[in-house]
Amino acid sequence: MLHYAIAPKNKLNTSEDKDYQNASFLDFLAVRDALGVEIVNDKFIAKMDDFYLEHLAAMRQTENLKEEVKAL
Repeated sequence: MLHYAIAPKNKLNTSEDKDYQNASFLDFLAVRDALGVEIVNDKFIAKMDDFYLEHLAAMRQTENLKEEVKAL
């Protein structure tokens, strides 16, 4: 697990190359943490930083405007 904290990208690449076969539960948790994924009510939820949240809000606003124009 310490290896994930030191070099998460290298460890992720190694795990991806092996399709995560023979991964332990601790390996799973480390990969989950490295990817920024939470498990909430048995669902995988990706964490989003402010950059992505702002762009998501802008995309939703654009879609809402498109729908309003169609309605006219």
